[in-house]
This record gives sequence, C-alpha cells and structure tokens, in this order.
Amino acid sequence: MQKMKVMMLSKCAPIETNPLKLTEIDRHEISKPNEILLKIEACGVCHSQLHGIEG
Repeated sequence: MQKMKVMMLSKCAPIETNPLKLTEIDRHEISKPNEILLKIEACGVCHSQLHGIEG
C-alpha cells in the first residue's frame, strides 16, 4: 500500500510545544466511482483552530 504524509495532532497542547507532527500513513484506496483523491499542496490553520489544538 502506498503511503502519504500528513500533519497529525498528537495531543491537545500549547502550539509552542509543536503538537502537530509530520507522519506517514497508508493512503486510502479509491474503491467507488464517486470517490476522488486530492493532492494538497498547502494548507493553513486559522486562529480559531489553534484553540482546538490547544484544547
């Protein structure tokens, strides 16, 4: 199975402690005709999402 890189929240913690970790997971296999797989070039996190990350 192919792998893909993801940013995964390891735990709720202050953003200064880097709770988002770059890791690799198994890539989802497309199994239905109405599914697509998108390649994300960049993404952002808004300030309100930081509150969720920090718990």
